[in-house]
Amino acid sequence: MGTNREFINIKRGNIDKSIDHIEIILRRMARRLHRTIVTVIPPSPIYGYVETPNENGDIFKCVLPASGEISKVCMVVSKYTNNNAVDFKIRLENASNISERKFSTKKKVLIETVSVDVLAGDLLTFSTNNPEAVKGIWSTILYHIDMPESKIKEVAFEGLNELLEDNFSEGI
Repeated sequence: MGTNREFINIKRGNIDKSIDHIEIILRRMARRLHRTIVTVIPPSPIYGYVETPNENGDIFKCVLPASGEISKVCMVVSKYTNNNAVDFKIRLENASNISERKFSTKKKVLIETVSVDVLAGDLLTFSTNNPEAVKGIWSTILYHIDMPESKIKEVAFEGLNELLEDNFSEGI
């Protein structure tokens, strides 16, 4: 076993003095501990529904207000009007760049894992080149906002329970 163990000497005397000394030692040790709290920031879903695409084939359009990443794209088509695969396009556009991702499918449910970096102000367009071929289209993207855009609240570890109680007691 290890021989480099440090022993704590507790002052002897009456029981109250011994307990007081133990409390002092525990407070000193607690200050030396590094406390880390890890939190998970979930992605923001951005979603929409159209009964039919517009005459340009646009299904969904939005502007992304913060830099981040799109991690997943999901689409549900209620009805295909024929048995052929339909071409879809996801387009990201900003002042200096246009990027597109095209895919063709006739699946009712399509979930694609992507990793697309976006900038604040990017325009996202989800469209098809055959608007008559689909009806009832649900679309969703998962959008992870970069940390500098996130609201950060610093609290001492001791204040964590108080913060949680203040913010979540109404919903519990």
